[in-house]
Amino acid sequence: MAEIIMKFNEEELDAARTAMDGYKYRRVIWELDQMFRQSIKYQNSFMDKSKPATNAEVEIAEKLREILRDYLQEYNLKLNE
Repeated sequence: MAEIIMKFNEEELDAARTAMDGYKYRRVIWELDQMFRQSIKYQNSFMDKSKPATNAEVEIAEKLREILRDYLQEYNLKLNE
């Protein structure tokens, strides 16, 4: 089994924590993408899960998903889960 040992001083601790939590950030972004996808594909409301999405909400979900994916592409990041 491979082992990684990293040592950080106090000033580097926040940056190190952010780097180590990268997979969590990726998961949150993936969840947002899927929430928008559900609204677009199945007309499920992302604002109130007990209701169907309105046409306006589907349009908003489409735009937000497009913006999210543009940011990912800009930073050369992949969302494949």
